[in-house]
Amino acid sequence: MHIFLHIPKCGGSTIRQLYYQAFERVLLVQANGDIDSSAFPALPDLNAYDAVIGHLQVRHMIQHPGVMALDPVLHSVIRDPIDRLISLWNFIRVYPSHRLHAKAKQTTGVQFVMSQAQNQQADFLGLGKLFDSIPDIIDRVTCVPLEQSVDYFSAYFSDRVPPTTERIKITNTTPQKKEFSINRDSFSKAQLSELLDRHATDLELLASCRAVYDRTRETIVTARKSPQSSLRA
Repeated sequence: MHIFLHIPKCGGSTIRQLYYQAFERVLLVQANGDIDSSAFPALPDLNAYDAVIGHLQVRHMIQHPGVMALDPVLHSVIRDPIDRLISLWNFIRVYPSHRLHAKAKQTTGVQFVMSQAQNQQADFLGLGKLFDSIPDIIDRVTCVPLEQSVDYFSAYFSDRVPPTTERIKITNTTPQKKEFSINRDSFSKAQLSELLDRHATDLELLASCRAVYDRTRETIVTARKSPQSSLRA
């Protein structure tokens, strides 16, 4: 069983293309998918699927009575927490169909980002629920930096996805609307400093993730050069 814990706005819509290419039976967990994350604990038969992907929070995953007995292979993609929240705002504000769009129109992008709960990525991955520390998360979940995620997963699935398969496309990018889009320059130095303090645990998670990736970079490059190799070997 493979589970991809897709933290929103961390490039997961691009990576999940590889899961669909690699596995026949894939369950998509998100609001417009097969089931919502909160419904996962009641899923009757996990063995009906080869992979579970989507916005499945660890707190919901571990409530399923059979999931941990399967010893699932866990992956996730981690992003700079401030950039992630900026991207989330831009995405919500662009798309009227998003459930938070109406609420977002009543505030500014800076106010939205400053008001968000701290360390959302570590919380999504179960810090304080399944895991006691960032090293515990890193030991159990293969966390990949966003900027290296396409290369990593292409190598990881190289034995399942033939090199002749159509290359995955970068998806779910947000068009920039100048009237309300924001970036780091939209924030004062004091605000950025506050955000760095508030999301220090997520920044630690990202740093640990990058350190592990850097140590395994040579293996990843080798796997990409050899279609028959796999990082799971």
